[in-house]
Amino acid sequence: MKYQNVILHIESLIKDGELSSGNKLPSVRILAKELGCSKSTVTKSYDMLVQNKLAYSIEKSGYFLMNEPQERLMSNRIEFYQANCSNGIVHKNELQQLLNKSFDHQSYFSEQDIEGFYPLREKLKHYFMIRKIFAGTHDIFIMPSFIQCIAAILSINGLNDGIVVEDPIDKSIVNLFKRKKNIHLLSRELPIDFNLLELMFIKEEIQVLFITTHIHIPTGVSLDLIEKKQLLALCGQYDVKIIEINHYEEAFTYEESQSLYALDKQDIVFHIKTFNHVISNHLNLVALIVPKAFVSKVKYYKEAMLGFTTLFEQLLLTQYFDSDITSVQFVHKQEQNFLVLMEYLKDFDNCEVYFTDAPMFAFVKVPFHFNLETMIIELSKQNIIIEGLKDYFIHEHTFKGFIISVNAVSNHELHQGLQAIKNRINNN
Repeated sequence: MKYQNVILHIESLIKDGELSSGNKLPSVRILAKELGCSKSTVTKSYDMLVQNKLAYSIEKSGYFLMNEPQERLMSNRIEFYQANCSNGIVHKNELQQLLNKSFDHQSYFSEQDIEGFYPLREKLKHYFMIRKIFAGTHDIFIMPSFIQCIAAILSINGLNDGIVVEDPIDKSIVNLFKRKKNIHLLSRELPIDFNLLELMFIKEEIQVLFITTHIHIPTGVSLDLIEKKQLLALCGQYDVKIIEINHYEEAFTYEESQSLYALDKQDIVFHIKTFNHVISNHLNLVALIVPKAFVSKVKYYKEAMLGFTTLFEQLLLTQYFDSDITSVQFVHKQEQNFLVLMEYLKDFDNCEVYFTDAPMFAFVKVPFHFNLETMIIELSKQNIIIEGLKDYFIHEHTFKGFIISVNAVSNHELHQGLQAIKNRINNN
């Protein structure tokens, strides 16, 4: 049983009146036994209830419901935040089939290379080849998570001394860079200022540039082919290595010009491809393509610090590549929802609206005097969840805005939620 099922069970008890304001939730041990799941699954479920302000915990006493829990049910929420893509482009029934095939796979008990499950790396080699990325099987590493992948690259001698990081940045790795010294920020709110970037390379002895070339999070913009070639030439001139991130390629009809790795003739680009937005947010592993000069160093780090990557997740991804699942229906729904979003955003008063290169989300910049935090709180009381941008910036900033993502809402929820947001914006 997944933790989401445990949450739905608790919500059903609330709806039926068996649990109400202030009630103590069943003990982790008792509920795990009752539902036939592990105690860790129940604990994760309860922690999610706390995170979503449906419950609170008291040390050594247990978990308790907040006041008016009927109005806080997670299943009733209209969620417009960017990260909410629980099943990616794979329908839940298709995901179940992939899971079943992975459990039945005889290779589950076989040995694997430290770089990762060899059949999966062969599939990835073909996957990348279609995208004009010609990497050898032994240049591809399966890493257990996005953060550990970056840590592996930065462990290489000299690559942890001077780093340029795009800002804002994917919020899942904001804290990683907040803790590092010698971090320099490259603004992605506007087109890249190559003169400023070159000056940074000269004055700060930069070793690594971290950048998302395809659908940057959270702005949604992508670099065009001219910008990519200019960036490669500049980094090559100053011997700066590039960590290139690719999150969303499968989910959209947007035609990407070649990746930096595909264009690289100097062996300076590390290419990271995530898959959690393809299959599930809970699939943490990523594929890392390493320049040949650094393969042995990354292999040594993975063997010494990370060990073998969980085989089951690799089998799941292998089964995905063996299937005939496509993103056509997902993309069609995205595009329909995005057209509705665009119509509503035209009527947002005194706001700057930034439409992205992907039919999934937009972000809205509000005036400096606008009380955004209050609006987010008031909307959450209506079970409408939007996401502010502050968690995407490494340092404090003056940019005030929020993201609206349409990838996890029904047509009815879309209209209901957007109308409520528009009313809040225009009556502020």
